[in-house]
Amino acid sequence: MKNVAVYPFDKITRGLVKFRDQLDFQINIIIDFVFNVGEDAGENIDGKYVGIPIRDDTTYALEGIDTLIINSMTGPFYNETYMKIYREKEVEKKCKEMILSASKKGIEIICTHDIHDEALNKWIQDNKIKLMTYTKSDDEIEEFISEGRKMEVVDHAHRVAIYATGPCVGKYTTQMYLMKAMKQKDLKVAAFITEPVGLLYGQYDADPLRHRLLKNPMRYVYYVTTLIKHAEMAGNDYIVMADQQSITSQYFLEEVASNTSLLKAYNPDSIILVAGYDDDANIQDCLDIFRIFCDGKKPVSILIPDRLEVTYGKYEIKTKEEIEQRKKELKDKFKIENVELVRDVEKILPVITG
Repeated sequence: MKNVAVYPFDKITRGLVKFRDQLDFQINIIIDFVFNVGEDAGENIDGKYVGIPIRDDTTYALEGIDTLIINSMTGPFYNETYMKIYREKEVEKKCKEMILSASKKGIEIICTHDIHDEALNKWIQDNKIKLMTYTKSDDEIEEFISEGRKMEVVDHAHRVAIYATGPCVGKYTTQMYLMKAMKQKDLKVAAFITEPVGLLYGQYDADPLRHRLLKNPMRYVYYVTTLIKHAEMAGNDYIVMADQQSITSQYFLEEVASNTSLLKAYNPDSIILVAGYDDDANIQDCLDIFRIFCDGKKPVSILIPDRLEVTYGKYEIKTKEEIEQRKKELKDKFKIENVELVRDVEKILPVITG
């Protein structure tokens, strides 16, 4: 995998573009049939041109490509408004045409999400398309956990946990910036990535959805504790894991059970809390959860973003004055000394490494 096309231009793809310097392949182009067609991906993300175009012409897009990475078979949204747009734009039809074209060209096709649509799976089989996912069967997961129980490992790696007061405030971004900063210091670090792209970064796949969290919440806890043993055996001195969603705003009881159990089992040495600008009640809830389940620990830092997503791909940019005011509020109210921007997480590295 050297020259890659990615479909569509969704949240996951934006992350791959933003942290492409940590990938061992090149993103040549992004395919999308609805949004941001004709734009440069970098300019769309943060205003900086990176030479990665977004195109809807698959014949052009697949030229010179050896791998097609698919992050969604439809698009980034699943509500009725956007599904109507997808139907009007014939996105499903165009996506299948793209996959068929890639298959005929001998391009490797990777889907980062599991495919649960029976009709789509049948279509893939009927057309003899080789499409790889990172799916693990229940038996494979159980065997992995069972083998892990037999492993005797010296517990030495410093575990960093990244939590947030809500979704889309920067947990994954914090994790990637922190991992980059650690590598630049020649620290041996492993990342447990809960987005479905961990293996693309050569890191550990900790996507809870892939491991049927709602079906068996405690099994995910055992899976992650087994990952810890593997990361330790690989010689890593640091492990960085970012939570998915928010520890205080889960939609299912199973998620609550899994998250609190995982927090206890992971037993972080350092906690980073990512917060917003009007979520003090959630911050206090998080601090209480850490105190109860982490033997009285407090976060080593609270991080805040310099922008907040108001709708997909649209952000409210915070002014320097707003950022400094929020930092002061957090320091004064919650008595946390290290309050920084998400993008400046390297400033707290000495606190973590000692």
